[in-house]
Amino acid sequence: MIGYIFLFVTLALRGTAALDSSDLAKIDATFSSFITGANLATTVRLVFHDCVGGCDGCVNINDPSNAGLQNIIERLDKAYTNKRTGYSSLMSRADFWVYASLYALKNTTAQANAACSEAACAVPESSLVFTTGRKDCATAPFTDSIDGLPGANLNYEGVVDYFRDEFGFTDDESIALMGVHTLGAAHSTASGYQGPWVRGETTLFNNHYYSTMSSSGWRQRNVDLTGSSPKVQWNSGTGMMLNADMGLFKDFTLNDNGEASCTYDSCGATPGAAKVLEYSKSNADWVRDFESVFTKMINHGAENLQEVAV
Repeated sequence: MIGYIFLFVTLALRGTAALDSSDLAKIDATFSSFITGANLATTVRLVFHDCVGGCDGCVNINDPSNAGLQNIIERLDKAYTNKRTGYSSLMSRADFWVYASLYALKNTTAQANAACSEAACAVPESSLVFTTGRKDCATAPFTDSIDGLPGANLNYEGVVDYFRDEFGFTDDESIALMGVHTLGAAHSTASGYQGPWVRGETTLFNNHYYSTMSSSGWRQRNVDLTGSSPKVQWNSGTGMMLNADMGLFKDFTLNDNGEASCTYDSCGATPGAAKVLEYSKSNADWVRDFESVFTKMINHGAENLQEVAV
C-alpha cells in the first residue's frame, strides 16, 4: 500500500460510494502489473503533459510533443475502464493518472534506496499527498487541443519563463521540478534525442540529475538520424542533457540549430546554478522542494480537491 496521506473524496456526483484505502490498495496491485521498468518514467511524464493547460485526463497523441505516450495511456485506460474493478466509478481519469504518477515516484524512490548503500545517497520516502476531484475533458483520454509543451531548445530564461507563464512557478521551483529527469531516457523514435539523462539509473528517483549536470566532460552533439532536422544535445560519460536541462546550469544562447554560444567549460553560470549545486549535494533538500512544486503541478487547473479518509 502506498504510504501517502490519502485524502477523502465525496463522489455523490458520480453516484457511487466514497473512495477508501482498500480501493487504493487494489489500484496499487493493478499498477504493479504494468507500471514497471520504462513505464515508471513514462507515467510521470504523462502526468506532466496532461497537466499543461490543466490536469484533465486528456492528451493529444497526434501532437509530436506527446510521442511515446500512447502505450501507457492505453494501458492505464484498460485498467481504468475495467468493469470488474470499477475504477472509473471511483475517480476521474485525471485523478487516476495522478495516482499512477505517485505510485511511480514511490516505487522509483524505493529502487533508488535499494541501490544506495550509504546514508549520503538515501532518498526520503515520499510524503506526496493524493487528492481527488479533478475533472476530465469531454473526450478523455484523448483530445485534439494543442497545449503548448516546452521545447528542448531553451536556455535558462526560456525554461523559467515557460514554467512561470504556464504554472506560476518561481525560478527555483522550475529547477526543482526538472530534477525528475533523473528518470527515463530520450528515444530517437519519439523526440529524436537519444539516451538516458543519468546513465544506468533510469528507474532511480534521486538527485543525480544535478550531480551529473554539474560534473565536467560535457560536449554538444547532433544526434539526428534523419538528416532533416538537427537534434543537438549535451553528452558525457554520465548521461545526456537537452539544452533545456543544461540551460539550468550554464548560461548560453542558441542558434537556429540548437548549438550553444559557448562550450561547457567556457559558458558562465546561470542565476539558477547555485540551486543546481545545492540539489547536487542533498537528496533531502531537493526532494522537499520537488514534492512542493510537483503538488502544485498535479493540482493545476483543479478546484475543490478533497481528502480521502484512511
